[in-house]
Amino acid sequence: LVVLEDIKNCDDICREGVRARLMVELKDRDYEEWKGDVDSQIIPYREIFRPERMVVASVRPVPEGARARLRSKGIEVVEGVYPGGPGENALLDAVKGALLK
Repeated sequence: LVVLEDIKNCDDICREGVRARLMVELKDRDYEEWKGDVDSQIIPYREIFRPERMVVASVRPVPEGARARLRSKGIEVVEGVYPGGPGENALLDAVKGALLK
């Protein structure tokens, strides 16, 4: 999920200077199954797209060491993201904040 700034149509996405307000990487498996994505996808996405805010939204718990590493790169981790889950509102707040900016 990406919330882009000043985008009205598909042609605008290719325009130079487009900024991502929010980028959300969704994970629905145990951390052990996607931990390789941290170095191959998540951190590179942050460096390439430079979103104002980046969130890893995980259905399942993420080990503290992994959360700390992602935080050090400017990436938030929200756990328990599923309908009615403890992280649902935190993710919704991030999306609303990006849309209302």
